[in-house]
Order: sequence, then C-alpha cells, then structure tokens
Amino acid sequence: MSKFRTVAQSIRHTPVIEQAEWLWDILRKPYHQLLNLSGQGIAVSVGGSCKVQIPPEFSGGYWESYETEAVAALVDWLEKHPTSVLLDVGCAIGIFSVVGLFTSERVEVVAFDSDLASLKANERMCQYASGKRLSLVHGFASEKHLSGLGLSAARARTQELLSTSLVTGDPGTTAYICIDGNTDSTIPTHSLDGLLFAESSLTRPILLKCDVEGAELLVLRGAQNLLQELSPQLLISVHPPALTNYGHSVADVQEYLEGFGYNIMVLSVDHEEHWWCQKNSVTV
Repeated sequence: MSKFRTVAQSIRHTPVIEQAEWLWDILRKPYHQLLNLSGQGIAVSVGGSCKVQIPPEFSGGYWESYETEAVAALVDWLEKHPTSVLLDVGCAIGIFSVVGLFTSERVEVVAFDSDLASLKANERMCQYASGKRLSLVHGFASEKHLSGLGLSAARARTQELLSTSLVTGDPGTTAYICIDGNTDSTIPTHSLDGLLFAESSLTRPILLKCDVEGAELLVLRGAQNLLQELSPQLLISVHPPALTNYGHSVADVQEYLEGFGYNIMVLSVDHEEHWWCQKNSVTV
C-alpha cells in the first residue's frame, strides 16, 4: 500500500469522519481526486498477490489482506493459463474480475450477478484493465435455464439494462440478492450449460469461481456438461450455514464434485470455506 494511500485511509477512518457522514459527504470528492491525481486509478495489491489499478471510490477496503489464499491460487493458475476464461459467478463489485484481468492481458472474464448495481460496480472496478475483456451477465446462475438465452444474447441484454437503468454502482448501493428469497420476477435465471453450450464450443482453459451464498449446488447442477466435458478449474466459496436454506449440505457439494472426478483442497476457512477443486487428469 502506498504511503499516501495509507495516510489517506487512516484519515478516512478516524472516528470524527466515520461518525459524521455529512463531513465525509463534503470531503469524498476532493479525497478521491487527490488519490487519483494520475487519472489511472489507485494501485492496490489484492491479497498481496496481484497488483491492480482500481477507482479511488473502491480503494478504501483492506484489499491487501483480502482472501489471500484464494487470490494466490487464482493468480497462480491464471499465470500458468494466460489465455483462459474466468467465469466469475456471484461477482459482486468485481474484485476477482479485476484480479483476473490484471494477471494476464489475454485473460477474458465473464462476470455474473443477480444485482444490476453490482454489475455496474464491477464495470467501474475493471475500467483500468487493458482491452475489452470483461463481459457481464445479469441474472441467477442455477440448475434450470429458464431464460433460454445464449451467452451473447445474455451479455447484450445486460448491457442494454445497464445503459438504460439508473444504477450507478456507487459503494453502498449494491446488494446480495439470493435466489431462495428473491421476489423480483424480472431477474432472469440461467444455467451455465444453457448459456455456454448454446453457441460455439469453448476451447480455452476455464476457471469457474463461484460465490453465491449457499446456492453453490444449484450452480454446479446447472453446469453438468461444463464439468464433464471441459473440466474447468474450480474456486468455490462454500457457505455451510446458508447451504441449509436450499436443503443442501457441505457433504452434498463434495459428493457432487467427486462424482465428476474432482479433488477438493480447502484453502482456508473464515465465515465460509474456500475450495480449490481440480480433476485428477488435469495438469495445473
């Protein structure tokens, strides 16, 4: 972390400013302008493994210590597979997306989220990455392909929504929208197989990152062809308490993946378990 950012961050989190939101509202814009004098974003080392440039409004998090084991595993694999595709399911504001794009200038990222504001935040988060290698898909990833869309159509529809909606992606405006409690019928439901196999075959190495707050098995059941035919590397956040909302357990997820020949390594455990999964026959 740069000395300037360290000082700025400590000032931002002083009790006076944190407790006086009106004061932060006044200081926010000049604070961000000072952080981004170069106009090229703020340099951050995510998880201590990957240097990225992100907008100042997203630089307040303690990204240097963020999911260090998971980020390190992702970066290591992408460096070995620099032309791969990262499927970022449950992308939120896009920290794994931006890591993917900055690890290699040839990596492409497809980011999925049910919250349109999160997709907008992801778009902003990744704005300093080279090329046009980020595409966004609005909707739930689940076991049934109710949308009937192919990947290209889903991406086009998402861009249309983002361009016509009022969402900004500003910090504090994003949300976790889980499929089990959703009441918004306008959010489409896709399966990964339905999206990816509706078009030309995929030939690039694939890494599937999944963080969906308990709906892990729904995503994986909707990716049977993907798991069977293309053997993607998996980086999965498993949420033991939230799995019960769907009638699932950690053992269910493990059994399902092992049925496709995956070995599971638990990278770390905090409020969730971070799994790194690969097949016996796949060299990494």
